[in-house]
Amino acid sequence: MVGAIRLTKGTLFGVGFAPFLWLAAPPAYVGPAACLPCHRPQAESVGPHPHEGSFARLAKEGSGAIAACVICHVTGFGQPGGWLDPVATPELARVGCEACHGPGGAHAADPDATPLSPPTAETCRRCHTVEQDSRFDFDAMKRTIHPLPESPAP
Repeated sequence: MVGAIRLTKGTLFGVGFAPFLWLAAPPAYVGPAACLPCHRPQAESVGPHPHEGSFARLAKEGSGAIAACVICHVTGFGQPGGWLDPVATPELARVGCEACHGPGGAHAADPDATPLSPPTAETCRRCHTVEQDSRFDFDAMKRTIHPLPESPAP
């Protein structure tokens, strides 16, 4: 829903009010299919990976309705334009490109004007916490997720 007005509670100049109207379009999550035309080698380098199917595994375990779990098993949970549920936004029902690189709508529309940043250890640690994944090693994971040299898409 790019350009839709979202209603949420907020404050303006320290005064609470509801609803607060977003005047700017929310970031657009577009799903991994939008990344493929320019980033196929990077997508293929990931190969079969635990991020693929992460929500399906969570749902199978019976935790698919627990927000504290879902947030790390889908793309854009709780974010404007992000995952809503497996029916409304099936393309985001996994840990896809945008879970790590951020919403890709603006980048897909104009890559030169809106480059995406590579994920940092901090990005990964939002989900790979010491409590959840004590053996997580960002440097090792970085070599397995995208083992290709970083280079801009053509």
